[in-house]
Amino acid sequence: MRPGGRIVLSTWTPVGALFEVGAALRQELAKVTGPSPPPPAWGDPDVVRSLFAGTREVRISEERLPFTAPSAGAAAAAMFDDHPVWLAGADVLGPEATARLRERSERILAEHNEDPTAWRATSTWLLVDVTT
Repeated sequence: MRPGGRIVLSTWTPVGALFEVGAALRQELAKVTGPSPPPPAWGDPDVVRSLFAGTREVRISEERLPFTAPSAGAAAAAMFDDHPVWLAGADVLGPEATARLRERSERILAEHNEDPTAWRATSTWLLVDVTT
């Protein structure tokens, strides 16, 4: 980055319902494709600060974003039926493993439900602002 430059990025933190469901998908895919490297640790403020060590300023704020659906089942259905990552995962896993993963994902989402009348899970993300 040139002097006076700026990078602004956002990244999910590795906690919560959606992170756990994503981890379940990675675990199932590893059974078929073999282990893969862990995802980048951009969601860890200490890692981000170390990556930008020597810059003039690194500002990091933690933000929150609620995801909602009528139920945990509806939230799982939206992921498995519409999200490109989940659709691609289903192609690799096949119907039986995908059905098991969908049930597991729905349980995870239900365990993290924050709304007794529907379904809500709040995810955290970092807003990173780096200047030189």
